[in-house]
Amino acid sequence: MTSRYYILLQDKPIESESMSLFQRLSVIYVNTFFGRTDALKGSLLVFAGRTSSSTGAHLNHYHLAEDPNKGVECEAHEVEHLTINDYVWLLPINQPKDRYEFYNQKEKYKTVTTLAVEDRVWVSVPEEGYQGVDQFTCCIATVRYIGPVPEKQGNYFGLELEKRLGTCDGSIRGKCYFHCKDNFGIFLPANHIISKSAGTSQVPPVSVAKHPHPQKKEEKKGKLLVPGDKSSSGR
Repeated sequence: MTSRYYILLQDKPIESESMSLFQRLSVIYVNTFFGRTDALKGSLLVFAGRTSSSTGAHLNHYHLAEDPNKGVECEAHEVEHLTINDYVWLLPINQPKDRYEFYNQKEKYKTVTTLAVEDRVWVSVPEEGYQGVDQFTCCIATVRYIGPVPEKQGNYFGLELEKRLGTCDGSIRGKCYFHCKDNFGIFLPANHIISKSAGTSQVPPVSVAKHPHPQKKEEKKGKLLVPGDKSSSGR
């Protein structure tokens, strides 16, 4: 039977009925002492079955894609069906919030997920910042590979960067996916693509170029750095 995939449109409490006794006790403990445990909006779900509530409403049961031992029950309007193509693009995005925001930007989502090898793009490149805080530099890149990579699930972009901000030469664990200079290559999930490049070096507007975590650095979150930004000097 082919799996049916969905994205969660609002936070929902995690079910404990389908878990082992130890898992149910763990959920009760966490809910009691740390607040309710929720599956967050943007979580990926796999359809597991359907029941009817006492009011006659149909409730669908889903497993969390990242943890089949956990589940939620939802009405139809609380989830959105995904094609297998949607699923493989969204799966590499780790945070449900980031995943939901990327999927919900329909025009950008369509543009990014229909990119082809040799397309030029603006990309948000993660780098290690002060005291382990991730920062993101806006850079032009050329798409060199699209598809799966070792020990990961879903589709990634293999990118050749114009600047030496990468992590590889186009190879992962000895397997070559494309050729470029060392540390000019990087593999990233789709939400790191900012926009398709218009063939100029002009940085996209910040409203478009913002990373899924646009919080200020003082809040110990990511910060987007763009070429010429004085705040990035001294790094």
